[in-house]
Amino acid sequence: MDIVPNFILLLVLTCIYHHPKVHSFITRHMITFFFQEKHLNPHYIFPRVKTYRDLEIKKLMNTERWKYKLVDPESLVSLFKKFKHFLVEMTSFLTKTTGFLEKIKNIVTWQDPTRTLMFILIGTIGYCVLSVVGLRVLILLGSKCYFFNIISMFSLVKVC
Repeated sequence: MDIVPNFILLLVLTCIYHHPKVHSFITRHMITFFFQEKHLNPHYIFPRVKTYRDLEIKKLMNTERWKYKLVDPESLVSLFKKFKHFLVEMTSFLTKTTGFLEKIKNIVTWQDPTRTLMFILIGTIGYCVLSVVGLRVLILLGSKCYFFNIISMFSLVKVC
């Protein structure tokens, strides 16, 4: 089973769902048909007994056992330097990731309707193509075209 077309379809359907008119329509009907007081289970009671697993989780959450003694202050300085270097790289990675995810969020939540419609159109066409042709064939054709373009850079003949 090919997961890429299904993922594209999920993104397209998410974009359609987040359109303001569609979202308000679905939310209104979900509230009236599923999330009213009469749909809740009247016999549900919050558990009053703690299980063995709950007690184990609470014991693992105890942070007092993680305290340790500092033996060598020099090792603490080198540890802080390593930690500072790690934080700088992590901040850079998180900034890039946040920017990418914010772009995705803006496409999905109809911040720019033209781009969202283009995304839906491209996603629908991509879903149809990947469903018919398959991802392996597209990767093979793309790599073949890329390979022949590299070869054609050294010669005067254009292949793809």
